[in-house]
Amino acid sequence: MSSIVGRLRDIVGSGAGSRLPQDGAPSTPANEGGPDENLADRGANEASRNKDAVAETLGGWWADSHGQRYLVVDRSYSPGYRHGSMPMMDCLPPWPRLSLLRGAGECGDPLDHPLFIDLETTGLTGGAGTYAFLVGCAWFDGPRFRIRQFFLSAYAGERALLDALTQLARGISGVVSFNGKSFDLPLIETRYLFHRLQTPFAGIPHVDMLHPARRLWRADENEAAGV
Repeated sequence: MSSIVGRLRDIVGSGAGSRLPQDGAPSTPANEGGPDENLADRGANEASRNKDAVAETLGGWWADSHGQRYLVVDRSYSPGYRHGSMPMMDCLPPWPRLSLLRGAGECGDPLDHPLFIDLETTGLTGGAGTYAFLVGCAWFDGPRFRIRQFFLSAYAGERALLDALTQLARGISGVVSFNGKSFDLPLIETRYLFHRLQTPFAGIPHVDMLHPARRLWRADENEAAGV
């Protein structure tokens, strides 16, 4: 991770604004536009190269939709992959006891095709002024575990990102999140509403792992305190 962060810092730090002409070198080549025009062209070219370098460093690509771009990063893990001490094969659905983690009154249909979702946002207050600049999704594709991240590099690309998220969410049987009921899904549904789009998460089962985690760790704390 540290090597990736270092490479990204080098890319961002190599912008056009850090490059100055050497002493005695003409600032504007012959037969070209004025200084402002040339600087704008060089800046645009440099920004384009930097975006391509960021995508290459992260192992992703720039998707283009509605004339706007957003970054997509895909990862795929085989059944033999181990996350810490847990083999991925041991996590394959269906999970017969998943209903124990649901809230009271929720339907007990099995989540054979759940979508795990998490957001990184521009704020924690919610509302129309808060954007999800990173949408992380994960799901089981047969025996493989796949992760797809959508990165919003400019506000103008939000609608295209939401369209891609809708396509990914087709056919899912439910959502699994951590604090998603109170924050993540209400926020992303606000963004859909802002663009007058239909949210793909309406009316589907939702398992929020925050609440069973609180019950679990609170029980351990109470036991340690002798309650």
